[in-house]
Amino acid sequence: EETVDEYISYGMRESELFNQLVNVKSRALGEDNLFYVPGKDLILSVAKVGTSHHDYILQRYNEGETYTVPVARYGAAVGADINRYMAGQEDWDKLVNAIGKAFIMQQQVEIYNLAMNAATKLPVQTGFVDNGALSSTTKEGFDTIIENVSAANDNAPVVIIGTSSALKQINKLADVNWASSSQKESMASMGRLGDYEGSALFEVPQRFADKTLTTKLFDDKKLLILPVGVDNKLIDFYTYGETEIDEINQKGEANGRIDDLMKYEIQMSWGAAVRIERQFGQWTLA
Repeated sequence: EETVDEYISYGMRESELFNQLVNVKSRALGEDNLFYVPGKDLILSVAKVGTSHHDYILQRYNEGETYTVPVARYGAAVGADINRYMAGQEDWDKLVNAIGKAFIMQQQVEIYNLAMNAATKLPVQTGFVDNGALSSTTKEGFDTIIENVSAANDNAPVVIIGTSSALKQINKLADVNWASSSQKESMASMGRLGDYEGSALFEVPQRFADKTLTTKLFDDKKLLILPVGVDNKLIDFYTYGETEIDEINQKGEANGRIDDLMKYEIQMSWGAAVRIERQFGQWTLA
């Protein structure tokens, strides 16, 4: 159980998407399922006063609030022929790692989908959420979102997050007549810009959902625009309880099966939810 937990945990930490977007707590570390969202920044009103007259309206500072993340149970199992295993023809570690990878992918998909739909919960939509094909006619609207996200977060720089296909659409906003040598090199090596007018681009590796190779896991039509250098994790992620493993690697009904199939099953609990602490932006491509 500890090996599987560490494998999955390490796999998630290796994901830059996970590190960019997720705030993590775990019951295994003694942490409660309790997340804190600070109150909105308070802008105090300043009044012109006289020397002896200063009767103000008192303004309370926003203390914020706490909430819990709903947790669900997840499971997966993989099997193989026990006879092949006993003959040394079946790699048990390969089967175990297959389940670990499946759990990592499931968590990443949940996190990505929550992040890409988080904009619907923004308190201010105008100037932060927009859509359309990127071109010279929509450049102003796209640039406005970048400027607004920075302004709403103490003039912090921003990063634009999306899949390779989504980020390549930003190429249409670049004018090769003024593009620098480094930008041209990025276009030649990656097929897209490395940054957009000073804003870094972060690529989410795309994957297929299954072996049919027809459905992709991540949305190629959305770009997230997030502030950098501020605490703006979009997702709270909580793991609960101990990982349970049910393993059958001996023959016979007494060991759990009538047929001679070995089984390795994992069950674990986690939950994820969107948190809106700061304004960010999103552009949906046409």
